[in-house]
Amino acid sequence: MSYEIKYDRDNPADWRKACCDLLQWWGRDFYKVVAKQALPNARDFDNFRSAVALLAGVEGFPVEAFWERYKR
Repeated sequence: MSYEIKYDRDNPADWRKACCDLLQWWGRDFYKVVAKQALPNARDFDNFRSAVALLAGVEGFPVEAFWERYKR
């Protein structure tokens, strides 16, 4: 089962909403794995995007918003 949520890239509130949606979808434990393992070890956005799509089945704007907010 899948669904699509529409976000407005020009609206700063939608960037935050996309990150919050990911946190809700993943849950706190999976978020910790992503934040502490996948994000720091990703060489670039494409590497991170592929890992998240494979592990969590999430693609598109929410992954980009998460990357922009939490990349180091």
